[in-house]
Amino acid sequence: MSAQARGVVVILQGNAWVVSPDGSKRAIKLGDEIQEGQIVLTEDGTRLELALPNGREISLESGRELLIDANLLGFAPEDATNAALKDLNSSPAAIARVIASGGDLSAELDPTAAGLSGGDASDSHSFVRVIRINETVTPLSIDRAADSSSEEFPPFGTQLTAAPAPTVSSVSSPTQTEGNTLVYSVSLSASTITSTTYSFSLGSGTATSSDYGTPIFSNGVSYDSATGTVTVPSGVSNFTVSIAAIDDLLYEQNETVPLTMGGVTGIGTIVDNDTPTLSINDVIINEAAGTVTFTVTRAGDLTQAASVQYASANDSATSGAGNDYTAVAGTLNFAANVATQTITVSINNDTVFEGAESFNINLSNAVGAVITDSQGVGTIVDDGRTLPGGGTANDDRPVFNVGSDFIVDEAAGTITFTVTKTGSTNLASSVAFTTVDGSAAAGSDYTATAGTLTFAANETSKTITVPITNDTVFEGAETFSLQISTPTNATIGDNSQVATIVDDGRTLPGGGTSNDDRPSVSIGSNVVIDEAAGTVTFTVTKTGSTNLPVTVDFATANGSATAGSDYTAINGSLTFAANETTKTITVNITNDTTYEISEDFTVSLSNVSGATLGTSSATGTIVDDGRTLPGGGTANDDRPGFSINDVIINEAAGTVTFTVTRAGDLTQAASVQYASANDSATSGAGNDYTAVAGTLNFAANVATQTITVSINNDTVFEGAESFNINLSNAVGAVITDSQGVGTIRDDGTGTGGTDNDTPTLSVSSPTVAENAGFAQFTVSLNNASTTATSVNLALTNGSATGTGTDYGSATATNLQVSTDGGTTWSNATTATIAAGTTSVLVRTPITNDALDEVNENFTLTATRTAGTTTNASANGTATITDDDATPSLSVNDITVNEAAGTATFTVTLSAASGQTVTVGYNTSDGTATAGSDYTSTTGTLTFAPGVTTQTITVNIANDAPAIFEGAETFNVNLVTPTNATITDNLGVGTIRDDGTGTGGTDNDTPTLSVSSPTVAENAGFAQFTVSLNNASTTATSVNLALTNGSATGTGTDYGSATATNLQVSTDGGTTWSNATTATIAAGTTSVLVRTPITNDGLQKQTKPSHSLQPAPQAPLQMAAPQVTPLFWTMIIRPSQGMTPIR
Repeated sequence: MSAQARGVVVILQGNAWVVSPDGSKRAIKLGDEIQEGQIVLTEDGTRLELALPNGREISLESGRELLIDANLLGFAPEDATNAALKDLNSSPAAIARVIASGGDLSAELDPTAAGLSGGDASDSHSFVRVIRINETVTPLSIDRAADSSSEEFPPFGTQLTAAPAPTVSSVSSPTQTEGNTLVYSVSLSASTITSTTYSFSLGSGTATSSDYGTPIFSNGVSYDSATGTVTVPSGVSNFTVSIAAIDDLLYEQNETVPLTMGGVTGIGTIVDNDTPTLSINDVIINEAAGTVTFTVTRAGDLTQAASVQYASANDSATSGAGNDYTAVAGTLNFAANVATQTITVSINNDTVFEGAESFNINLSNAVGAVITDSQGVGTIVDDGRTLPGGGTANDDRPVFNVGSDFIVDEAAGTITFTVTKTGSTNLASSVAFTTVDGSAAAGSDYTATAGTLTFAANETSKTITVPITNDTVFEGAETFSLQISTPTNATIGDNSQVATIVDDGRTLPGGGTSNDDRPSVSIGSNVVIDEAAGTVTFTVTKTGSTNLPVTVDFATANGSATAGSDYTAINGSLTFAANETTKTITVNITNDTTYEISEDFTVSLSNVSGATLGTSSATGTIVDDGRTLPGGGTANDDRPGFSINDVIINEAAGTVTFTVTRAGDLTQAASVQYASANDSATSGAGNDYTAVAGTLNFAANVATQTITVSINNDTVFEGAESFNINLSNAVGAVITDSQGVGTIRDDGTGTGGTDNDTPTLSVSSPTVAENAGFAQFTVSLNNASTTATSVNLALTNGSATGTGTDYGSATATNLQVSTDGGTTWSNATTATIAAGTTSVLVRTPITNDALDEVNENFTLTATRTAGTTTNASANGTATITDDDATPSLSVNDITVNEAAGTATFTVTLSAASGQTVTVGYNTSDGTATAGSDYTSTTGTLTFAPGVTTQTITVNIANDAPAIFEGAETFNVNLVTPTNATITDNLGVGTIRDDGTGTGGTDNDTPTLSVSSPTVAENAGFAQFTVSLNNASTTATSVNLALTNGSATGTGTDYGSATATNLQVSTDGGTTWSNATTATIAAGTTSVLVRTPITNDGLQKQTKPSHSLQPAPQAPLQMAAPQVTPLFWTMIIRPSQGMTPIR
């Protein structure tokens, strides 16, 4: 909404609140603005009036709410007459009547365009429009229609005091440069309730009206220049006044513009931007120019004279005689309209390179202007550069050069290059250098070097040392160069110098010779060759490394061998590539059948190129005498040969015989020596065989001889052992097989016997008591062995369970091994029977529990993993004998109520058992009878290992109809136990029907009663029924006695003085017996008792009565479940009935 679309609180008496559309609520104060969309709430007893932007005022009564909407805010006020008297027919009297009666004034008047109504409670109007009437209306007053007890509105004609107009609290003082806008901020003490007028003035500072523009107001504020006032619309608490600062070209001082609003002044300041400026340029000048000129420039308003002082100042250039420039100082005066002046400085030209040098011309103390650039820098250059204005500077820079090319011995280790600097300078200078490959390669021939040489001002030369590689490879002359570049404060003359590295033994320019890496070519050593070989090969070797090819000539020459008959003559040339080191020369030789002495010829080298010549000749010797050749093998040979066989023998054979055989030409005698030698078998007393040595002599035409050796038979398993018979020193023959191997076996194989010493693996089977702590096994070999025997160990359950239940453990102590007879033990799952021993001990823990168990067993298995035995594994079974007593069985006694339905007996095992325990059971009658009182039961109870209780449930019968039986018993009998004994074999079950016992409350105990008959006097007898409410399994006997009531016995009114006084019938009144006692038989519930009645004919006022009473000396004892008997007394009162009294 616009800034004016709101209402302002102009009267507030009491408490009111405003609620915003977001639900927030705040208290209202006088002067508050109420925005469109907000709701005004008033408290009981509150009066509030709003001034609306359309000029209307609204009065809101107590306990009401008003929505401020667009309709309410949007209409302009009507003329008061029109608003009050739309209908001119409505007289003031009619209006007064409506007001006086508390009615709705709008019902009398036409409603306004806004649809306003009065405060009629029935219409729930929440406000009253104050209607201005162009007539005097007194002295009536208007009460609000809502509540007659509420505060009344002031009567018409009463002046209501409006809120005071806000005052100006502050005006800001802005500062701006010419060409910008001065913005004054005006703040009021509160928002205006209605349009409000304030005094306004502008000016009277140092600025004139030509320096600033017309004021512009914000927030709808208007200015009346005629009255010098501004009008602030309602709802405004602050606004701005903007005034343009005129930008002229005149140099002026800062000027002020005061602005006064409602008596409060803010002063604006206009900052001038037209002050003239002075600046000086920078100059770069050739040292040879002689002078340098600086220009000082004045800009801006030049209509006035101005001046500025100047003076030179050293920087890197210095003033004075023989230095770089001549110092200057002075004042430049600028007449009006003069823009520039110059300053000239003399400079000195020398031949020393100084580089760029600078000095300054500093401006100061300007009058009539400001200095914007106070320093001009003069730079004197002598480095040959191109100058900014064209041309080049003179060049005093020194020159760098390298030396001439040179040759160096590869063995020198280093090469030194010299860089020289010519020319004069005051500055340090530098030049970069680097080595560059030629035919020499960096890394392999020399070390690449690069860097920068820095020369102080007075230095003229520097050296660069480059390491060179002295290798053994012949490379010939190789070159690389040193190059210089990138000079600073200098130039370059000769930039490259070449170094040549030599390794060919030449004489060096400076004297001496270089090292010589040339390779050497030699022919190999003399060769002895079998005549049957067909060819003989000579090797020519090049030693030393080279990158160049090598050539050499060769040719054969006769010795004792003759070319053509013994070999084929050859000649030629060998060429070695750079990386080749050997070449071969092959000569063909002739194989004939004639035995000849050794024959030889030579191969010679000559005319070597690219190398030196070492060994130049070698001899080839051709042989056919069967000799051993230097390179291995033997020459062909026509001589006979000796050989010896190998023999495998059983250790029990006693001796072993070798055969030596001569083959070939047997026409001549021959001999050969022999001797035994240990291998795995050893000689000597108590060892494996007896050593032998000697010579075998073969006469002409004898082909074989034998050698016999004694062997020893022991009981230790040694496996296959061998010894050798070696032939040597043959005469008249050669040895073609010089060694016979004799193998002695003790595993049942081999010739000459069946001895078998192979051990058999076994494991003992111990029997241990449960409380022994450990079961100890012996893992054994029946024979010792010369090698260790290793086994894996494993336990396997039998009837016993491992991992700590019956044996063993779940930890590393499950198996322990002792190799010292049980002195020490180690946790292990493997065991080793050392060589020469026959056993180890193995144990496992035994668990001593409290369970009765049968003897249990488990197995230890030893499986061979190293060594030799006749069997791969062996088992031993350990038996654990139990040490726990046999548990006993007992059954409990129980008492149950007949209504329980079942009786449950508990059979208890005195201790947990490791075995399955069983016991038979059956029931038997006591006083209770199977079939009628309980159900006969038989069976077997089974106790799993660890179980100690089982139950037996017997069904019991609850009599229907009820019959009192008293406590009855039956028995549960335990019989034929297994793995247990019986300490209590009888469980007694007692069934009660007297209300006691567990499992129910059944009570069949009978109650005794006597009937109370009414009889006529002439009936003859008064007959009583003595009854039980339940039958009983036993007879019930009672004593009978008559007692007078109002009637008198012994015949007066009833009874008699004789034995007929009381008579009893047990057959329902068929027969009667005189008696003073009566018995209700078992299974029946009543008897009849009678006494005579006397019919005397007398009139009596009351009905006679008498009672049947017990004789005190004969109480009635009834069978009952209690141990103590119960006694009952019967009182017979014909008029009152009979009540049993306990």
